Amino acid sequence: MFFSPKNIASFSLTLLFTVTALAQVAPQINEINKPSSERVISLPSGVTRKRAPLGISEYVNNQQLKASKLNENIPDSVKANLLFPVGTPKEATISLLLSFDEEYSYSKMNPFLNDPDQLSTKPILLRETSTQSLDFWEGFLAALNINAPLVKFNVNVIDITSSDSVLRVRLTEPTAQKSNIIIGPNRLSAAKMVADYCKKNKIINVQPFISSMNIGLDNPYLVRLSPTIEGHMYKMFTTIIDSFPQAKVIINTSKRERDIMPALFIDSLFNDYNAKSKTKISKVFINTGDESKPAYVKDINTYIDSKKQNVIVYCSYEPSVINQFLRGINKYSNVNVFGMPTWKDDEIIRADYLNDSHLYFTDVFYKDSTDAQLPVFIGYYKEQYAHAPSSSAYLGFDIANYLSYSLKLYGFNFPELSLNNGFEGLGYNFNISKYFSKPKAGVEKSLQYYTNQSVRQFRIQDYQIQYVK
Repeated sequence: MFFSPKNIASFSLTLLFTVTALAQVAPQINEINKPSSERVISLPSGVTRKRAPLGISEYVNNQQLKASKLNENIPDSVKANLLFPVGTPKEATISLLLSFDEEYSYSKMNPFLNDPDQLSTKPILLRETSTQSLDFWEGFLAALNINAPLVKFNVNVIDITSSDSVLRVRLTEPTAQKSNIIIGPNRLSAAKMVADYCKKNKIINVQPFISSMNIGLDNPYLVRLSPTIEGHMYKMFTTIIDSFPQAKVIINTSKRERDIMPALFIDSLFNDYNAKSKTKISKVFINTGDESKPAYVKDINTYIDSKKQNVIVYCSYEPSVINQFLRGINKYSNVNVFGMPTWKDDEIIRADYLNDSHLYFTDVFYKDSTDAQLPVFIGYYKEQYAHAPSSSAYLGFDIANYLSYSLKLYGFNFPELSLNNGFEGLGYNFNISKYFSKPKAGVEKSLQYYTNQSVRQFRIQDYQIQYVK
């Protein structure tokens, strides 16, 4: 349930995340090659997703009561390690660091950039980061205009299109320095710089765009809402343990670092599981780049068991290699393939190969077409911006609501106090956990950053994309 959209002239705004019931999605055909925001995802038979249907006033009262109780019951041992004072803030200053192309973006964003120069709109082709930025901003702005009050937001948009050197200058200006929360940037080269800046200046850095492992370490101010590849591999691991406990697991990788790192991580998860569990997972690890091994030892066909189910975790991002693998593996009826998160959106990987291999893949985005909130958001978004919302627009919408909800309930300590208390958005879920350094002899593990562990598992069947869990 939403309040009616209002014409809001100021960015001293407030938001409310609401919850509604969900029902089963009807199957659709040929969903594989659609953009993620346009896909209709089906649910397994008998499975439903639900949220408690609360009215606006009841929801607000519940959150205010819950916030009061939370702030009263925080143990002293926890309070001693919090980064900020306990309690719900009256307002929050939030700065968005986004990259835009020149004429079109400046014209469209001018009222929010405090830029006196008016530039005319021109029909130019936007770069990917610019399209992502504009859609994210439009989704964020839609949340500010649609939803009801929880926390007062003062929002600034800082354009970082030009270069990292320009960004360094922008970070010295009062707009950035007075921020309580900085969102972004959506450029890899700038992400580490901003994470370090926020750590030094004790500003929360919410990073929803970059999933690289190396943007910030030993940083309790960094909140990563875009799960790393380890988060995706962990979801694959739990799906295999739950759904294929008797299967033979074959982990295949090349020697490329991008391939072998996720392969080694999921292999370590299986090793830990086998060391602690009474039931063991039959597992094989294949490194096709190991030149010390003969060809047959590196051939997947050598290990496929004809008498039982087989699960192949194929760690590769190279489309030609993936197509060749999928074409060869489709002759087996007892093989399920777990692929990398990028496969579903790669235009070179053939849809028929993905379908015939019973592919399982992970993603963070899931638009449930039966969510009662969805038509309100889509209708408002189309009316305001003359196009359908992309996945980036959903991300902006969900993050604005997530921050309002979290600040109301937990204050600026929301990363720590909300651990494992998830938030469900229209397209994205946020379930925060701590990421610690790897154990070393004689060295105590330390907090590296907060990370979102909400990853969804899907599978492709009969050219439909089906939500697994």
